[in-house]
Parts: sequence; structure tokens; C-alpha cells
Amino acid sequence: MQQKHCRMWRAMLLTLLLPVCLLLNGCGDSQQKLPVDQVTILQGDSQCALPGEPFEKTLRVEVLGPVQKSAFGGKGSREPLAGEKLRFEPSPHSDLTIEPAEATTDVSGCVDVKVTAGKRTGDQYIDIIPASAPSRRIQARFISGIRISGSGLQGTAGETLAEPLKVKLVREDGTP
Repeated sequence: MQQKHCRMWRAMLLTLLLPVCLLLNGCGDSQQKLPVDQVTILQGDSQCALPGEPFEKTLRVEVLGPVQKSAFGGKGSREPLAGEKLRFEPSPHSDLTIEPAEATTDVSGCVDVKVTAGKRTGDQYIDIIPASAPSRRIQARFISGIRISGSGLQGTAGETLAEPLKVKLVREDGTP
């Protein structure tokens, strides 16, 4: 009877420990630094502003590692990379101001920078360069010299919008 009782406890213990072991499988690998595999713009790309004005939204960038298979199979997922240094450089012929020009990703693999339009008008670009993987660089686009308001409004045909759609274009010196 005691031997049967012992086997039952072992079976219950194995039944409880096996899922825990499977879930913890690979947890020790998190100490290993993963390489930068993907850099993505989450917010702030393709904004418009007048010369010398800040763009409304911050430029938010996310840095992810390679796809990691889980213990249960499937497609796997990309882990956000905390502590990755990024440089933000205006492309040649761009006079955008970026603050800060260098930043480090937070625990969610993200970083936010503020962008201000310079005097030049038209399309301008920022190169976003991971320090540990320069080949993974991407570009963000900004448009200087134009302000659009009311572009997010919706209505039906024949309905007057609550706010008019306004577009203001200026030259480099600020004149319309």
C-alpha cells in the first residue's frame, strides 16, 4: 500500500513539474545578447510642419531581434531589444534637428526622439542607424513647408464638416 502511495505521489509530482520545466525551457538564454534583426518606425513618419516648427508627434522606433521559436513550436516571435544604441542623422541636404541625436532603447525595445523642421522645404529624411548593426539602417520621411489641418475629419456627401480642411504652403523664408 505504501509503495502504491509513493508511485501516486511521484506521478503527481511529475505531472506538475513537467509543464513548469517546459515553460522555463530557454529562460537561461535571455542572458545572451541577440543581434538586431529588424528596425521599425511605429509613429512619426511622413509628418508635415512649417519651417522651424517641431513635428507634432515624436518619432518612435522599435528594435527587434531575430525570430525565436518557442518551446511549443509554432512560428515563434521577435524579442524587443533593450539597451540598443541608435543614431539619428539627417540625410544629406536635410536640415532637420533631432533631439537626442543618439538614444538607447528601453525595455520594450523602443526609443522616442523629437524632430524639428529646419528652413529647407520639401521631403527630408532621417537615417536611423543601429550602432551594433549599421546594415539594418532605415529612413524616416518628413515634409517641411506645409501644414495640413482637418485632414482626419470624416463626413458623408453633402454634410458640412465641423472644421474646414486647411492647407498652408510656405517657401523657405516663411512666405506663402
